[in-house]
Amino acid sequence: RFIDIGADVVHPLEPLPATDMAALKAEFGGRISFMGGIDIRKTMQGSEAGIVAEVKERIGQLAAGGGYILAPANHLQADVPPRNLFRLYTAARELGTYPLATGT
Repeated sequence: RFIDIGADVVHPLEPLPATDMAALKAEFGGRISFMGGIDIRKTMQGSEAGIVAEVKERIGQLAAGGGYILAPANHLQADVPPRNLFRLYTAARELGTYPLATGT
């Protein structure tokens, strides 16, 4: 429905257990962009390694061919450690700069 009304971006893209990110990209990629995908509760409160793992996963699922803006799925809470926010930023720069390592 978002595509039909002329929307350009789906945001927030919540990483819920029932959300198949790769299927969303396969079905709608090229017609609409996606923004979000990084879990603000689990990942942003977790370890730096967990942040990097989720960044890699989301880029692998959504970034090929463009149309993905890596971001927290919703507003960051005040208790997110600043180092985790910085690690999200650096992981995005390291792993998500086009052309991607996958060649897309």
